[in-house]
Amino acid sequence: MWWMVWFLQARWRGNISDTLTRPTVWIGLTDVKKEGTFVWEDGEELGGFSDWWWGEPNNEPGDDADCVRMKSAAWLKTWKDTPCQRLHKVICEKDNTGVSDRIPGLGFQTATFTTLGATGRAGPTSLGDHYRGQDHEKLVTLQNGIQLFTVPETGNYSIEVAGAAAGQAGTARGRGALVSGTFQLQEGDVLKILVGQEGLGSRRHLSAGGGGGTFVTRADDSPLIVAGGAGGGAGVWGLKSHRAECDGTTGESGQAGFGRLQTHPGGRAGCGAKDPGEGCWMNGGGGGGGLVSNGGSGMGVCGHGSRGNAGKHGGRFRGGFAFVNGGVGGKQAGKDSDGGFGGGGVGYYGGGGGGGYSGGAMGMWENGSSCGGGGGSFNSGRDSGGQDGVNDGPGYAVITKM
Repeated sequence: MWWMVWFLQARWRGNISDTLTRPTVWIGLTDVKKEGTFVWEDGEELGGFSDWWWGEPNNEPGDDADCVRMKSAAWLKTWKDTPCQRLHKVICEKDNTGVSDRIPGLGFQTATFTTLGATGRAGPTSLGDHYRGQDHEKLVTLQNGIQLFTVPETGNYSIEVAGAAAGQAGTARGRGALVSGTFQLQEGDVLKILVGQEGLGSRRHLSAGGGGGTFVTRADDSPLIVAGGAGGGAGVWGLKSHRAECDGTTGESGQAGFGRLQTHPGGRAGCGAKDPGEGCWMNGGGGGGGLVSNGGSGMGVCGHGSRGNAGKHGGRFRGGFAFVNGGVGGKQAGKDSDGGFGGGGVGYYGGGGGGGYSGGAMGMWENGSSCGGGGGSFNSGRDSGGQDGVNDGPGYAVITKM
């Protein structure tokens, strides 16, 4: 069986119209079965009439004007109904047997990138059917949890990214940042997209892992836009009420988190949050990973940071990995409060820091509530915008052709 196919977007029609050797061509649209109801070759009804020439369709001359043609550039690439028996050139045909109906990148408008159903510290392992029938169905591959997107057409694109929320520990949790911008991209460019995953909450200790940041970079790992993930809550009661210090932030530096007794600084300039160094301090989680370096490893009371062995009652609680090191979330053996994919730090007694462009600080355990800091963000685009702490779920990225 042969099908006539057509392009719905005006810019593709324009390319065709500019190369026509005849003033009109047939398209796969008729109202043969029911007058006034136009249906495409695949049975889908026409959704609107914005592409018709002024006054069309009008069924002249007579009621047998059941077929539709596209007129040339002189007629502004518009449609006109006309009798089917008149001879016109067919735009294109294809045998649909064993051939996908979608041509990669053809008519691309928008693409939403998700976690592909993955949860926890490791990224997705398969695209599955998550993008079937969408504009980017044949434009994405997967490599170690990172989605590789091939730009279908040169032009301006808006990109919106959101970092992931932290795990649940108590009645509240930190939320991821939202960042957006406009970028000039070239056909064939390959973008790396890491979609942040939520941290996990601990059933044994009231602490949670930090949420992963969402990253969009070029093939050489240079960042276009990054949204910070949230820091995990902790304490005797867990996180009882929302705190802005736990949220992913639109600023480039990671947040220090919240605690009534002590906090530590987040990462800066694309780095993960460091460990607090030597000394006796309360049990901490792991720091959030950044773009270029891992988050610090939390230690127990009288530990010596990630540079030495744990002290009395101590233990090493891993920070999140940097984007360039794979972005895997932090983990402590035998515990259940892993950081989310995208650099989230593990929670132990203290909450894990959020992953992001710069990692959020590890949280400290307190006789009350505390949290790790939210991860920082990055935006190299024009028309930039964003908001701290608005995404209460997994991260995502949306790329739209402008």
